[in-house]
Amino acid sequence: MGPTVSIGLPVFNGGQFVDQAINSLTRQTCDDWELLISDNGSNDETEFICRKWATTTSKIQYYRHQRNHGAVWNFRSVLARAKGEYFMWAAADDLWAPSYVERCIRGLRNNADAGFAITRWKVCSRTAATLNRQCVPGLPIVALNDPLARVQQYSRIPFLTHKDNLIYGLWRRCAITNVVNRTESIGAEQVGIGGAMNELALYMYRGVFIDEVLFFKMYPLWTPGHWIHRVALRCLRFRDTFKRDCRRKRKIVSEIENQIVGLTSVLNQLPMSSEERCDLIGVNRRNLLREFY
Repeated sequence: MGPTVSIGLPVFNGGQFVDQAINSLTRQTCDDWELLISDNGSNDETEFICRKWATTTSKIQYYRHQRNHGAVWNFRSVLARAKGEYFMWAAADDLWAPSYVERCIRGLRNNADAGFAITRWKVCSRTAATLNRQCVPGLPIVALNDPLARVQQYSRIPFLTHKDNLIYGLWRRCAITNVVNRTESIGAEQVGIGGAMNELALYMYRGVFIDEVLFFKMYPLWTPGHWIHRVALRCLRFRDTFKRDCRRKRKIVSEIENQIVGLTSVLNQLPMSSEERCDLIGVNRRNLLREFY
């Protein structure tokens, strides 16, 4: 019989912060867990740190791969190894309140029809608390009963609310496995982990929203969306215009279009009109360009 919760931690060269992330996860008040660490060929201190933790308890299992297979492959690999009733992905540089897992499990047990639970989160700078941001606008929509309403309302939320963190919620393992398997028929690399996969997940499953900050998305310096970040983007745009240099914009536009391809692939699977689909694609393209260029 497996543990109650499987935590999958995919990592590549995470030596700077992975020790803090593992420490945060091992302090959960729910103590029936396994931590599956998949190292995608790191060449820094990641292996040493993770092997050290694996010697402290049999709950922590460390798997090292000799080469980097890519992020999508690594995320999927920890899910494939999971045995728990519930599953969550954990980034190697984030932090969680001790009650995070316990509160999410309680939310799912009280809502038998829900596939996942998320909490409020704070986006934090490791440099200065004044750069922190609490980003939750619109997230209670995960609990709506209408699948298309969940997708349409979520898809309109700006990206700099860090809405993509939805994928780091706590899932019923069968639910997230179904979502990942569904991406196979769409194109796993196009859809990725997070991004447009969230729209697919929201169509397939209703969520539980816990109105308390229990998850902390960490950044080394400033947090994307902070006013300093916005000023920096304006300065870069001015520099590009002054130098008549279009290379940065072309690169960003290319990355945006790759995200739009994944979103389009997902929306094409959903029962919505072509007008609704085109509208959401347009909203996402405008949001991405405005927020990241």
